[in-house]
Formats: sequence, structure tokens, C-alpha cells
Amino acid sequence: MDRIYLDGWMLKLRSIRGRPFDIILSTPLGDRPFCRLITSYRHYCKICMYPNIETERCKNHFQDEKLDSTIAVGIYFQVKLMKEGYNNLLSDFIRMLKNYMEYAKPLASAMILILKNRIYPTLDIDEIDYVIPIPKHIQELKIDMETGEKYNQAEALAKIIAEHLEKPLLTNVLHKKIPGSMTNKSKEERLEFALKAYDVKDKHNEIRNSVILLVDDVRTSGATAHACAKVLKEKLHAREVHLIVAGRTVHKDWKGPANEEIY
Repeated sequence: MDRIYLDGWMLKLRSIRGRPFDIILSTPLGDRPFCRLITSYRHYCKICMYPNIETERCKNHFQDEKLDSTIAVGIYFQVKLMKEGYNNLLSDFIRMLKNYMEYAKPLASAMILILKNRIYPTLDIDEIDYVIPIPKHIQELKIDMETGEKYNQAEALAKIIAEHLEKPLLTNVLHKKIPGSMTNKSKEERLEFALKAYDVKDKHNEIRNSVILLVDDVRTSGATAHACAKVLKEKLHAREVHLIVAGRTVHKDWKGPANEEIY
């Protein structure tokens, strides 16, 4: 599967010299680069998928990381890096997903392409038992600017992914007890808050010894997914918890490899 068509959105994988390199968005006006794959970089962290760094030197994940792996499509460039000339359609669409549910379709399509082609071969689709979105507190739900519908971006992505992978979607396992933003918090503060905020709703015996695919739009510090994986393993006895995201955030001082196109 090197392409996917979903409700008018067409995305396809492109290989360079026999290696998957990027994703292309096909439009009526022609093809446009969507994002470069993180796996196309010579180095990236095998634990948290931070690009252009070797795992042994990476300090962008927790020493006691509870996730078995992170799978990310491409780099999410925040506004500070946009001012330095870095950007891609992936980042634009992640921002648009905060106001329009429609953008879950191309983002989830890119995530499905990555999974079905095993671009980052830590997880075989056949091994996944359940798909679970990262929850939001009811006060934090977004409102679609076209339909007025309230939604959680992660759940919108997870629904599409679960349907295409033909896996059960569980939206009643995790919940966020305390509303609050991670913005302007340090990595340590994010983790402290996440460990307090996220919990399981009830006992779910079906989770025991299962392999969970957590879904979110972006991984920044990893604190939220770390906290969710912790409670899934410690309270519900999940065997493995893997995270898939559309974008992997990089620091404002991040630099890509010299003489390479970054998008």
C-alpha cells in the first residue's frame, strides 16, 4: 500500500533511491510535498523519534519511558521554527485540526500509510489489539468552526485509524481528570501534571496482556503518553503500549542535517 484515498484526500509515499523518503499530497492542481519522513534522516532516536540525533545521545524522552515505542510521521514545526524558514503541510494541517475536524482525514491517512508500510518497524499491525485515543477533559474539547461539533483531535484521528486497521476502538478506558494545558511548562512540570491528570476510568479486563496503540496528533515532551502508558500497564496490565502521532515536535534551536532539504 503506497497510497491512500479518503473522502477526496489522496496521499502517497515517495521513495528515493529505493528508500521511503516523504509523503506527497495529490491535489487537482498537482502534487505537493506533505512532509519528509523522520525515518529518512540518517539518525533519529529509536525511542522517541526525535530527528537528527542518535538514540544514545538523545535527551528528549524519559529515562523510565513507559511507551514501548513512538511512531511519528514527520516533524511538527512550531511557530518559532516557522520564522526560521522551516515548515511543511503536515504542521499546517495539525494546526488546522484545532479548528476543523476535516483535517483529521489527511493526517490519519499519513499515519495509516506509515503503519501499513511498516516504515518504522517496531510494531506489526497484526499485533495490535486495541486503538485508544489520548483523552481530553470535557472543558478542553475543540469546536468545529464549520459544524459547531465538539471534538477531541486524538479521537478523530483514532476513529479513522481503527476503522482502516480493522481494530477495536476504545474511548472509555482513559480519562483526563484535571483540565490544564502543557503550554509554557518545563519537561519536568509537564510530567508532574500528566501523572496527576490522566487515569483509567474503570477496570477493563480485556486490556490485560494486550497490545495498545495510543493515538495523538503530536508528541512534544512525551509526558502525556508516558502517563497514559503507565496507568494502562500498572492498573490494567497492558503488555505493550505504542504511541502513534502525526507530528514530532522539535526544539526551537533544532537544526537539520547540513545540505539537506528539511520539510
